[in-house]
Amino acid sequence: MKNFKKEEDLFISQIKAERDQSAKEVSSHLADTKTLLDAKTMIIENGEMGVLSTDVIIRLVKESPTDQIRGVNTLLNYMKEGVKINTSGFPSTDKNGIEYYWIKLFSRTGLIEMRVNNFEGLDDLLHGYLRGEYSVQTNLEQLYKEAISQ
Repeated sequence: MKNFKKEEDLFISQIKAERDQSAKEVSSHLADTKTLLDAKTMIIENGEMGVLSTDVIIRLVKESPTDQIRGVNTLLNYMKEGVKINTSGFPSTDKNGIEYYWIKLFSRTGLIEMRVNNFEGLDDLLHGYLRGEYSVQTNLEQLYKEAISQ
């Protein structure tokens, strides 16, 4: 009976190792097929893969309330970490007619929920990230510096 247990443990260990290897291969393949969005490539004027224009970025930083700036920066930072996010497929509208997304971020430290007012390009960014098409590698400060240097 002891040999059977050892053989069973060895078999289970082999299956686990094969699963781990398959998961690594899938993860590596997905990383290779994602569009990298850093401070340069996220800007539309720098190439066809961009999702935000320099005007939108500059206006967002210069004209938005502090909570909006903080929300967008937080969103980008968590996307950079690769955390899972959840939101609706379309923006909601508040009583003042302002469109926004209610976004849930599932980080290692727990669930973070926040409102981010919609702006041109946010739909693309959110849905591309949710579909696993984008690897975000920037934050709002870096984007702003790149936008004003154009």
